[in-house]
Amino acid sequence: MDLCLPAVNSSQGITANPDISGIGVRTAVYTQAALSLIHPLAAGFDGQIKDYELKSLFAVYLGILLPGCALLLSSIIQAKTFGLSVYHGIIVLNLSWINNASALTFFTFLLGGGIISRKQEEEWWSKRKEWRGEVLAWWYREWQLDSEKTLVMQLNTLAKVETILEKLNQEVTECRWTYHQRRLKLEIMEASLWRVETQIAIMGTPQNAGHNEERVYILGNVQKNMKKHQNELLSMWNREEMLSELISSWDRSYSSRVRRWLSQSAPIPKSVWIMATLASGHLTLLSGFGWWLWNAFPDFGIDRDCIPSTRFIFFFKSIPVTSSTLRSRTISIYKFSSLPALNILVWIIVFVIISYLMGVFWKYLAKASSATKKWMRNKESVVAHPNPGHDKDDIELGTLPFHPPNHSSSTVSHDTPPNADPTPAPQIRRVFGLNGRAFFFAAVTTTCIFQALIIAFTELTIRDNRHLLKNSVQDPREGDWTFGQTLAITLTIIPSLQVGEFLYQKYRRRKAAGKTFFWNI
Repeated sequence: MDLCLPAVNSSQGITANPDISGIGVRTAVYTQAALSLIHPLAAGFDGQIKDYELKSLFAVYLGILLPGCALLLSSIIQAKTFGLSVYHGIIVLNLSWINNASALTFFTFLLGGGIISRKQEEEWWSKRKEWRGEVLAWWYREWQLDSEKTLVMQLNTLAKVETILEKLNQEVTECRWTYHQRRLKLEIMEASLWRVETQIAIMGTPQNAGHNEERVYILGNVQKNMKKHQNELLSMWNREEMLSELISSWDRSYSSRVRRWLSQSAPIPKSVWIMATLASGHLTLLSGFGWWLWNAFPDFGIDRDCIPSTRFIFFFKSIPVTSSTLRSRTISIYKFSSLPALNILVWIIVFVIISYLMGVFWKYLAKASSATKKWMRNKESVVAHPNPGHDKDDIELGTLPFHPPNHSSSTVSHDTPPNADPTPAPQIRRVFGLNGRAFFFAAVTTTCIFQALIIAFTELTIRDNRHLLKNSVQDPREGDWTFGQTLAITLTIIPSLQVGEFLYQKYRRRKAAGKTFFWNI
C-alpha cells in the first residue's frame, strides 16, 4: 500500500527543499556546464593550446568545482542533522555528476596539449639534426677571420644571433611543452660562446698582439653577456635533467624516447595538481555520499514512507529506487569511484577511450563524405610545396609541415639567416592533424552528451516525483525562490565574465592577425 499520498493541506509527502532542487540551483549548474564547454571549444578551435588559455580554463573550472563541493558538503550536513529525503539526495548526486564531468574536459584539454607536444616533438627530432647543422654552418661562415670582414659586420652578425635567440625565447614562453626548443636554444648559446671564445683566443695570440685590442675588448663584453643569458637559461629547470637530455638526445631507441617523454611530463604545473586534487576529492565525496544513500535503504533520511513511491529515471526509463538491480549496480559504481586519485584516473581513461572511438568514427565519416573530399581538394591547391615526409591528410589539414631551409651558394647569401627560404612553403597555423582535432572535438562532444543526458534524467526525475511533494501551507513550496538559489545564480557571474573576457581577448588576437573570429583558421 502506498503510504505517500500527499493532498492539499496534508502533511504527507516529501518535504520541499528549494535550496537543492529549486529552479535557481539547477539553472546555475546547467549554466556552469554550458560554460565548461564553450571555453575549451573557443580555445581549441584554432588547433593551438597556449599557456594563457590553460590558465583561463583553470580559473573557470575552479569556479565550477568549488560550488559543487559546497553543494555536496551542505547536503551531507543536512542529511546528518535535519534530514534529507532520498528524492533530494538523488537530485544532489545528478547535479554533482554534471559538475565533475566538467573537470574531465579540463584534463582532456590538457591531454590535447600533450598530443600536440608529442607530435611536434617527433617532427622536431626528425629534422633537428639537419637544421642544427645548417645553423652552425651559417655561423661558421659569418665568423670567418677574413680580411674583408670588419668589426661592424661581425657585430651585425651578433645582432642577428640575438634576434634568433629572442625569437626562440618568445616561442618557449608561449608554449608550455616546448622543452626541445629550450634545449636547442641552449645549444645555440653554447655554439655562439664557443665561437666567441675561439675568436678571442686567436686574436690574443702573439702574432695578432697589438692589432685587435679593441675587438678583443668588445668580444669580451659580448662573452660576458652571453654567459649571463646561458646561466639564466640553465636556472629555468634542473641542470642534471637538462644535461641528461642533451646526452641522450641523439639516442633514438624506444627506451630513450620513453625516458624523454617522462622527463618532459614530470614538471606538471601547480594548477594541474590543484585541479586533479580538487576533482578527485569532489568525486570521492560524491561517491561516498552516493554509496551511503543507496546502501542505507530504507533507513536513509526523512520521509521514508515515500521511498517506495520515489522513481529514478535512467536512460529515459522510470525505475523504482527500491529496485535491487539498480541499487546493487549503483553501489558498485560508487564503491569503485570512492578511491582517491585512482577514481579520477580511471574515469579519464574511460572518457578518453570513448572520445577516441568517437574520433575514429568521425574520421571515417569525414573521409567518406563527398563534401569533405571536395574541401580537401580545395585545400590541396593551397599547399604549394608539400613535404613528402608527411601524410596527405596532415598536409591538407595543416599540421605545421616542417620545411628545412634550402641553402646553396647561388641562392642564399652569407648575410641571410638559414631560416630564410627563397621559396618558403605556406605555414598553415594549425597544430591539430585530423586525428588530433577529431579527438579533441569528440572529447568535448562526449562531455556534452554526458551532461545533456544527466540534465534530461534530472528533469524527468523531478517531473515524475513532483506529485509526491508536500502541499502544506506551513511548508515552503519547491518552486519558492530562496537565498540559496540567489547565491547559486550569483556564483555563475564570475565564470561567465571569465569566459566572456576570454572570448573577447581571443577575438582581439585573431583580429590583429587578420582573421575572423573562429572559423577562418
